[in-house]
Amino acid sequence: MNRRSNDDDGSALKKGFDAIARQSWFEAEDVFADFVDSDDAGVGAWLGWAIVQQNLGFRDEAASAVRQALAALADDELEIQVLGELYASIGLEQDALPFLLRAADSACGDLNELERIAGLMLKIGYVRWGVDIAERVLGADPDRPEAWLILGLSSFIDSDWDEAIKAFEECIMREPDHAMAHLSLGTVKLEQNLPEQALEHFDFVISLPREDEEDTRYACSAMIRRAKALLSIGRREEAMDAITTASGMAGDSPTALFDIGFFLLDDLKSADEALPFLQRAATLDPYDPFKQATLAHAQLEVEKGSSVQERCRHDDEDTHSESASSNADDLYQLRIELAGIRPPIWRRVLVPASFTLGQLHWVIQTVFGWHDAHMHDFKVRGTRYSRVADLEGVGLSGMCDEAKISLESVVADCGGEFTYTYDFGDMWVHRITIEKGLKRVPGQRYPTCLAGRRASPPEDIGGVFGYTDLLDAICHHDEDRVREYFGRRAEDYDPERFDIEQADALLKELAQGWANH
Repeated sequence: MNRRSNDDDGSALKKGFDAIARQSWFEAEDVFADFVDSDDAGVGAWLGWAIVQQNLGFRDEAASAVRQALAALADDELEIQVLGELYASIGLEQDALPFLLRAADSACGDLNELERIAGLMLKIGYVRWGVDIAERVLGADPDRPEAWLILGLSSFIDSDWDEAIKAFEECIMREPDHAMAHLSLGTVKLEQNLPEQALEHFDFVISLPREDEEDTRYACSAMIRRAKALLSIGRREEAMDAITTASGMAGDSPTALFDIGFFLLDDLKSADEALPFLQRAATLDPYDPFKQATLAHAQLEVEKGSSVQERCRHDDEDTHSESASSNADDLYQLRIELAGIRPPIWRRVLVPASFTLGQLHWVIQTVFGWHDAHMHDFKVRGTRYSRVADLEGVGLSGMCDEAKISLESVVADCGGEFTYTYDFGDMWVHRITIEKGLKRVPGQRYPTCLAGRRASPPEDIGGVFGYTDLLDAICHHDEDRVREYFGRRAEDYDPERFDIEQADALLKELAQGWANH
């Protein structure tokens, strides 16, 4: 296409970013599409396109645009910083880290910018780097409340309550009306089972003037935590009033809606009331696995309650036995992806909620084409599970028996995601995400494979680095190097091919074998 002059380009880019500032995403999309469809789009155009696509919900398109921006990157430190933040926002935390570190180095004496980068580090899970940057800020100016807040939040993440309290109090000492510090300090007090002290901080946040949306978000969050504190000391009616008030303040905030729904589900055990809030939160934030998993759990709880009531109407005498029935009709849809590999290698399966982690191990082995030739473990919120027979005499401590915990129990505790590691030499780490809960279809057998992409790496290849080298050898038709890895010609292994029919057939055999025993 014919491009405009540089002046025209600059004017059009400004128009696009102005539309972004107004959150007019479709208008901005029209502007930036003109640039990215050309052959010489610059960094600014790709960054604008990435921001638009991310906010429209097209995560893969946003990731692709960020990579295009990287390819066009010159040496502009602002662009480097924006790239880091975009990588973080679309879930590419490892890609974000070097850019954020470089941005922090370039910020030098700009303490406001350093605090912002430190906060982002914490948000995407790089706590140590966030703390390092915050400490650099305090070394230059020990009266920076935001830096103290970051140190407090980092201690909170590590459950170091004493250090968290000290840091939050330092923040409040320097800025007495700091809403986030009071909210965080109250949350710590609640964790320490000091609800009366927690209420003082929550009530303070609620009493602050609300001049903008951020003030309202803090007040809403404080109101939800106030409900939890009140419930913990037996003031249930006041807790219900607080959560009702919070629901009127939540607006379209996925965090607030989720927190309200989670309180109703987890604290009040009312899945029916929780479901609308959790559904809205999951719709507004579709990439958060914890929100999606909690929604799936609530949906199953609602369906269980409905089925129990229906059975009770038909047979009052069997009420107890029916209501205590197993989760035999419940399923979870799981997405299982190998970590550290791009393009990703993944499978999507439907698995009964009643399955143990031991059974899930065999499902993963089957759909990924592994051969159970090595040890494995599951990690759920810091707790490790494995096969008891594998643990005898190998000196591994702290493991629990995978045959004694059901998938349903894991889902209730895992935060929407857990891991499975196969072969402690090659370290094939599988990220397992609970996408949603479903009910069985009559006549359908389970487990079943719904989808997948790309072939699994061969066994004993040396992990991700060996696999990358193998792909390079295949790409360059280096058959000698391919044979060094697994003794076959390159054409015998197609890294892009996944045979879903074969995987599903093998799962059927697996299910039949279990049924026969």
